[in-house]
Amino acid sequence: MANCLYRAISLDLCGTQAQHMVVREKIVDIMCRNDHGAFSGYVGEDLGGYLANNTLRPRSWGTDVEIFAAATLLQTTIVVYTATATCSPRWLPHPPLFPIDGVDISEENIYLRNVCGHFERVVSTAMVV
Repeated sequence: MANCLYRAISLDLCGTQAQHMVVREKIVDIMCRNDHGAFSGYVGEDLGGYLANNTLRPRSWGTDVEIFAAATLLQTTIVVYTATATCSPRWLPHPPLFPIDGVDISEENIYLRNVCGHFERVVSTAMVV
């Protein structure tokens, strides 16, 4: 269950969830190599400690920081539909936090929905209403 963010991104990119561990590894890699301080502000602790205690561990939950890292890695905005008992339904954009040399920014967004902490790929807005 905790791999759902990476599975949803893998499904969007590859048409299968099978590459979710590669997706996770690439997200961790960009967080480790290209911090620029961009990701630290989202974790509330030392980035190295956060990675060791969370993202580096298989089956750990993906959060906003991993979504921003994925958006940065892919140079595309990842838009997450979320609705909870305490907030009205809304789409939350997660744009790339910094450019990557040699990678063009994509006009295509990735759409996910977060249902009680579980991420799923969105292929149609009919899925979220």
